Amino acid sequence: MPRRRLRGRGKRRQGQSVWKVRCVMSVFRCSACGCVENTATSNYWGLRHPCDADGNTLPSLPALCSECDPAIGKWHGRFPKQSAKGLVLASDGFLYSKEDVASDNFKWREQHQGLEAVREITED
Repeated sequence: MPRRRLRGRGKRRQGQSVWKVRCVMSVFRCSACGCVENTATSNYWGLRHPCDADGNTLPSLPALCSECDPAIGKWHGRFPKQSAKGLVLASDGFLYSKEDVASDNFKWREQHQGLEAVREITED
């Protein structure tokens, strides 16, 4: 039996900010332009945890959005390109909204996994 897709679930309403979408999305700040980018729409994991052909770990490179990464060179269009200003950087290197930081889930991760809110992004 084919799976049914639930309409509107995880969808962003027009004008809604990227980080207010209530779905799990690992987002980071691009080290070149400062925008919010998703790890799944960029080369984040390859840049942050690179290996050579033999599987040996190499030094990590700066996290870049799809537009700033020379291997991709253009914005993916999955969501609008927006500044990370106003988001909170956590100790895991990812960005969270203020609402997420105040949530029970984040508090649980602070207590049990050592996650910490490092600072609010105040510059573009």
